[in-house]
Amino acid sequence: MQYEYHDEIAPFTEDDWKRLMESMSRHGSALYGQWVTDNPDPLEEMAKEYVARCDAYDGDLHAAQMSPWQRSNSNRHAYQVRRELCSRWSVTERQFHEAIVAYQRNRR
Repeated sequence: MQYEYHDEIAPFTEDDWKRLMESMSRHGSALYGQWVTDNPDPLEEMAKEYVARCDAYDGDLHAAQMSPWQRSNSNRHAYQVRRELCSRWSVTERQFHEAIVAYQRNRR
């Protein structure tokens, strides 16, 4: 196989720039490791389950409306759910906390 070498490089035109920007807008996230998949993020699924279970346990009460005893039971339940999910999914408490914060931020 013989290679052909050129001494000149074609100039980068405005049309080339437009095509590059269009391609980056369509595929740019993949270049930075943000792959779009049909599979949900396991940490997000874990955070959803945690929030749903804690909300179901607390019912319609808000922290300001709870008695000290209710708040204590709510915190105990949340802790048990968190420990169960972390052990089931084999993630650290920190990873789980970050997933919950991200989920709550995106939920608003």
